[in-house]
Amino acid sequence: TIEPGRILDGLLPESADLPKNRIYRVRPDIPPGNQTVDISSEVGDGEGSAAEIYGQYDKDWSEWPWQEGAPFEDKNQNGIYEPSIDIPGVPGADQTIWSVARDVPNVDWGFGTPPLGVEIHMTIWGYRSEGALGYMFFRRYALINRNSIPFDSMFVAMWSDPDDGNAGDDLAGCDTSRSLGFVYNGEETDKRYSPLPPPAVGFDFFQGQIVAGSPPDSA
Repeated sequence: TIEPGRILDGLLPESADLPKNRIYRVRPDIPPGNQTVDISSEVGDGEGSAAEIYGQYDKDWSEWPWQEGAPFEDKNQNGIYEPSIDIPGVPGADQTIWSVARDVPNVDWGFGTPPLGVEIHMTIWGYRSEGALGYMFFRRYALINRNSIPFDSMFVAMWSDPDDGNAGDDLAGCDTSRSLGFVYNGEETDKRYSPLPPPAVGFDFFQGQIVAGSPPDSA
């Protein structure tokens, strides 16, 4: 488990209860004041009433945390996010989610691992598409070492525990030639998806770590 918020100087944790320390979500077709877009699917997901959902989109657009690293489309190229001009989120994406979290002061990573002083910026985005792109979502993480002790070596991996409907008949594997992890249903049907056939899910690393380097470093 990690906590919301940044790490301040001296490894001091920012208050997790600050209103700004939340999960932000924006759509370019729902700028402040626009309540004409169909959000019935989001209402059906139990995310709240239409008024509550529109209100949260308005708030997240207006308070988009660009100064903390949240991406946006800078329409006038002045380097500053202006809610009345710019578009928050990954440029070109149809929905973007962004948040910041950290592992201090006393977050347990598991197995007795002490906090490392890492601040994590997470961006998730997706596209409305009839093709394969519409069945994907993308995740990007920025890991910032706020500790005074440098990391001289580090492995980065993604952990996932997917349940493809009923978890009791799931099968998982990997295709090393495609760098693809996957999970699928071991039976032809699954009551979670019936009468439709159960789906399969894949995970791929499109890009590994990006780090500053100098000769003779290589990656």
